[in-house]
Amino acid sequence: MSKRMRVKPSKFGSTLGFVGGLVFCGIGIFILIKDFNIFSFMWTLIAFLITSFYGINLFTEKGISLYSVTIEEDDEKKKTKK
Repeated sequence: MSKRMRVKPSKFGSTLGFVGGLVFCGIGIFILIKDFNIFSFMWTLIAFLITSFYGINLFTEKGISLYSVTIEEDDEKKKTKK
């Protein structure tokens, strides 16, 4: 039998990522967007995506996982436990 578990950032990590993302969004919107070029557009887009990812993990219960882990349990170990 196998279990599938999802691993997501901690609340503290999500808070730091969210605040940092807001800072980078501000830099992109108020400083870089004046020179509107591909770099400023990509900077702002990536900052928005990072902020969204950490915001969802911070403000929702389920969140978005970084990765998932499958744990397989031996049938023999289960039989000896019973």
